Amino acid sequence: LAEFKSTEAALLYNSGYAANTGILQGLFGPDDVLFSDALNHASIIDGCRLSRARTVVYPHADSASLESLMNAEAPKRKGRWVIVTDGVFSMDGDIAPLAELVRLKQKYDTLLMIDDAHGSGVLGATGRGTAELCGCLNQIDLHMGTLGKGLGIFGAYLAGSRVIIDTLINTSRSFIFSTSLPPAIPAAALAALDIIESPEGAGLRQQLASNCQRFKQPLVAAGCDLAGSVTHIVPVVIGEPEPTMRAAKDLLDQDLFIQGIRPPTVPTGQCRLRGTVMATHDPDELESAAKTIIDVVAKVA
Repeated sequence: LAEFKSTEAALLYNSGYAANTGILQGLFGPDDVLFSDALNHASIIDGCRLSRARTVVYPHADSASLESLMNAEAPKRKGRWVIVTDGVFSMDGDIAPLAELVRLKQKYDTLLMIDDAHGSGVLGATGRGTAELCGCLNQIDLHMGTLGKGLGIFGAYLAGSRVIIDTLINTSRSFIFSTSLPPAIPAAALAALDIIESPEGAGLRQQLASNCQRFKQPLVAAGCDLAGSVTHIVPVVIGEPEPTMRAAKDLLDQDLFIQGIRPPTVPTGQCRLRGTVMATHDPDELESAAKTIIDVVAKVA
C-alpha cells in the first residue's frame, strides 16, 4: 500500500471510520487547526472532534474561501495546520480541487490529508486515485484509503511518512485498542492491488469510464440534477424525503436497487437517489436503468 501511494510506510485499520477517527485523534491536539471541507465524510467530522483541535469548516470545494479562512487564522497560529478533504465526495460524486489545496498547503506550510475511499483503484492512469488524477500524488502528506470500494474487501489504511506512521502506532487509539485484521484480508488486498496495477485493471477502469457515460448521458438529457458528479458515484437529486424514498421503493419494485438518501447524510432539501456504477455492469442494462429512473422520478416529482 505504501508503494502504491508512493510513500514510505502504511498502517492498516479495521474500517474507514476507525482510520479517520484514529488518524486525526492520534496526530493532532488542542494547539492545532484542522481545515475541513463542509461535505467531508462523517468519520472525518468525528475525528476532528476527537482530536480536540480547533476545526475550521470551509465551504465545499471552495479554495478561495479556504484561503480567506486561513488568512484569518494566521495571527492566532500556535501549532500545526492540516487541510482535510475527501478525494471523491461520497454523496455528490465530485472531486476535491487538489491542485489548489496543494498550493495552499505550500503557501501556508500545512499538512494535506485526503480520504480517497472512493477514488483509489478507479481513478488515475494506474488507479492510484484522485491525487494521481490531479497530478499531485507526491504532494499529499496523509493518504487515507479503504480496502473496500475499489479493492472490494474491507478495512482501511493510512499511507504516509515513516515518522507519521510510527507516531500513529503509538498514539492512534482505534489502531492500538482493536484486534488486527485477519491475515486473509491483507492477502486479498495485495491480490486486488495486483489486478489494479495490471492490464486487466486498466481495462476495468476504461470500462468503468465508458459505463459512467452510458448511464449519465440519458439522465443529463432528461434534465436530472446529478449534483456535479464527474465520477462513478451518480446522485439524482429529488429534494424532499417522501418523494425520494417513494422513488427508491418504486425502483426496487422494478428490480432496480438504488438507495434513497435523506438528512442527516445530505443537507435538508438535497435528498437524492444515489447510484454507483461498476465496471462489471452491463452497458445496455445501465441505459435501461437510467430510463427507468427518469420515468419514476418524473412521477414522484
